[in-house]
Amino acid sequence: MPPEQRLKVAMVVPVGRSGYLPFSLSLCEALSRAGADATLITSRDCDELPEHENGYRIRPVLGGMNRDQSKVIRGLSYGVSLLSLRSVLRRERFDVAHFQDTFVPYVDAPFFMLNGNGRPATVFTAHDPDQEAITARQTRRVSLRRVALGRIYHAVDGLVALSEIARKELIAGFAVPEAKVARIGQGNYFSCGVESAPAKGEARRRLGIEGDRKLVLFFGSLKPSKGLDFLIRAFARVKAVEPKAFLLIAGEARGVDVAECRSLIDRLGLTDSASLRPDYVAAEALPDYLVAADLVALPYLRIYQSGVLHLAYSFGRPVVATRVGGLAEDVQEGKSGLLVPPADEESLAGAILELIAAPDRLAAMGDYAKSLAETVYSWDAIARQTLDFYASLLARKAA
Repeated sequence: MPPEQRLKVAMVVPVGRSGYLPFSLSLCEALSRAGADATLITSRDCDELPEHENGYRIRPVLGGMNRDQSKVIRGLSYGVSLLSLRSVLRRERFDVAHFQDTFVPYVDAPFFMLNGNGRPATVFTAHDPDQEAITARQTRRVSLRRVALGRIYHAVDGLVALSEIARKELIAGFAVPEAKVARIGQGNYFSCGVESAPAKGEARRRLGIEGDRKLVLFFGSLKPSKGLDFLIRAFARVKAVEPKAFLLIAGEARGVDVAECRSLIDRLGLTDSASLRPDYVAAEALPDYLVAADLVALPYLRIYQSGVLHLAYSFGRPVVATRVGGLAEDVQEGKSGLLVPPADEESLAGAILELIAAPDRLAAMGDYAKSLAETVYSWDAIARQTLDFYASLLARKAA
């Protein structure tokens, strides 16, 4: 296809950190391999961008990510930068602007409403369609957030849901027309240092974990909806049976009371069997945690889709997860992991013990998980689905 006929796609990532960034970088790279002209647009303060562009361009345009500023200043900075974004999208005549979630729904909603029905076509990946349902908070502020998200969902030309439960929520919960929503799954995280990851022993040395421990990892942002307290209590049962078991908790605290978690660990006698590290894990340190682990625990209470699940698969680590949301869709019972009821400490402990007692089974499940990451969750397959969705939206707009 001649360069002038290539589909021009702007991949907009308002939050230039956490799982959204590698997700979007991988999608841009795959779209480029599939023949699209892709540009990633993200924060000016993003400090984890790759040194080299792999077939696509990177444009740091947006504000709001300078964490040395107050939330008010960050919000104002982001709002003003949306004017620059609008100018870039129109000046460079993109065919599609694909947004990976939202930074501030109240600020983003007017932007989408003002840019509806024009060029470029707008696509929005709803990573968490109803953020109020995930947080289980019922304040007026969150209700306003839900209203703002609803405005966005109706203003854009198309929506991507990463799981079937998310697709149904957009249609039933927000009254979005079914034809407007595509279920396109989460891709792998091979871009997060899988090929250059250290050996398991070296990773544990870096993390200060004894080499013979049976290491269970809880990874990612610490949110109340992720059931961390249930995991800690379940782990007390695990330790009573297997003294060499060790629980490593790593991720930025976002709504979880860290002091209460530490107190719970102490009260349950887990001081020497658990480590809580409530800080954001930078990209360069991420492989150490996944490689060091024997399995990854996902004790979530509510979830639409989990990037941590696919991160575990990418590093060949099986999971013990709760049967909620997208986890129930993507965990193959007995093959890539085990599923247990949410908020059930006994079942959670039993599943962890079942796997750490069988090293050969753990290894086989890890190999199978990685094979899923290489095939079912390959970015090339996801890029083809995404381009087909773009084409259907553009055809609908043209008609």
